[in-house]
Amino acid sequence: MRYELLKLESTYQWYRQSSSWEYEPVKSTKRVADGDLTIAADKPSRVTLSPQPGRYRLDVRSAEADGPLTSVQFDVGWYSDGSADTPDLLETSIDQPGYQSGDTMVVSVNARSAGKLTINVLGDRLLTTQSTDVKEGTAQVKIPVGKDWGTGAYVVATLRRPLDAAALRMPGRAIGLKWFGIDKKARSLTVGLSPPALVRPNTTLKLPVKLDGLNPGEDAKIVVAAVDVGILNLTNYKPPAPDDYYLGQRRMTSEIRDLYGQLIDGMQGTRGQLKTGGDSAGAELHGSPPTQKPLALYSGIVTVAADGSAEISFDIPEFAGTSAHHGGGMDRDKTLAAPPPMSSCATPWC
Repeated sequence: MRYELLKLESTYQWYRQSSSWEYEPVKSTKRVADGDLTIAADKPSRVTLSPQPGRYRLDVRSAEADGPLTSVQFDVGWYSDGSADTPDLLETSIDQPGYQSGDTMVVSVNARSAGKLTINVLGDRLLTTQSTDVKEGTAQVKIPVGKDWGTGAYVVATLRRPLDAAALRMPGRAIGLKWFGIDKKARSLTVGLSPPALVRPNTTLKLPVKLDGLNPGEDAKIVVAAVDVGILNLTNYKPPAPDDYYLGQRRMTSEIRDLYGQLIDGMQGTRGQLKTGGDSAGAELHGSPPTQKPLALYSGIVTVAADGSAEISFDIPEFAGTSAHHGGGMDRDKTLAAPPPMSSCATPWC
């Protein structure tokens, strides 16, 4: 087989129509690597590459001229999402989705023209800023992650293009936005549940629980519920996610203002529009309503041992069906990551 790695690039062509300026995106590909593959019938072959941050497409084809072809697109780096294909969108990526305090974050941008690149990190305030002159192509900026940046922050990359009188091109700017988490693992606990695969009615269910992430001397409390899956289906129940609530992405509170929109208007250009939105589906039942007395058991507040272990006991009544166990809680300054629901208390004779 023959493979090719192609980098996908977007540029914009401006043109004048009916006394107004319009633009259209121009997509192009650039081959960055290729080679031959020998693929056995009983195992896959592996391609190892180290491309720079950006968007890529990998093509693999047979040796015949009109043979089969397969393609896959992927990103290198965590890219900002853009719902509008406009020149004002600056492709921005970071090398990781989350960092520890003291790490060095690498911010990469795909600059479509030379100019001045400014990287601002925004949390509850302006945390840090760096500016540098860049050329057309991929540019990278390294930023140390501060110890007082909270649980996450935004990277705002702004590329300003200067006036080009010879090309009759007005100044312009493009903006990219990316959020990242900080010290999430150090602030989170993980919950391990080890329920038996089967339990009979009128017996005692013993449910071992294990917390990972506690520091020596820390005290943690948990609550556990065993609920009939029929109830959960009716309510479309989703397990609580306190780690996402306390440590997840917050709305950016800073405002960004400049005059570049008015400059484009002065050239009789059209504004780019972000088209987003949609309608949420109405509530619906996920499963059949229960036909017997529902089961819902609650442990109350339980203090775990110093090693993070605990055992919860439930007296199981007459019940035929499936229940899902869920544990949650919080210690002093850590959130408790909620585990996925587990079908663990099943009676197959129903």
